[in-house]
Amino acid sequence: MAVFKDQYSDNNQTMTNAYIFSSHKSDIIDTIHRKLEYLSALKRDEENEAKIKNQLSILEPALVNDMNLEIALSANIHTVLLKFIDPKTLASKESKL
Repeated sequence: MAVFKDQYSDNNQTMTNAYIFSSHKSDIIDTIHRKLEYLSALKRDEENEAKIKNQLSILEPALVNDMNLEIALSANIHTVLLKFIDPKTLASKESKL
């Protein structure tokens, strides 16, 4: 995934736009969604935190593609992502603002 990010985050706007607007059949969003749903039900230990971070690091560049983003939004992937947000952390950061 790092190679992918390097390839499409350089200054070559043509390559970047080609990825963002490409149409293709992809099941990456569904796969990550199911894995994150599974991980959200597990105990939050160091090993599972690493697995969650891994899935999120794969999801992030995939969402740059408009088609994948539409799939994610229609699948309500944000509902599973919200399970990983700690309200205490949000409150702490909000109070610092």
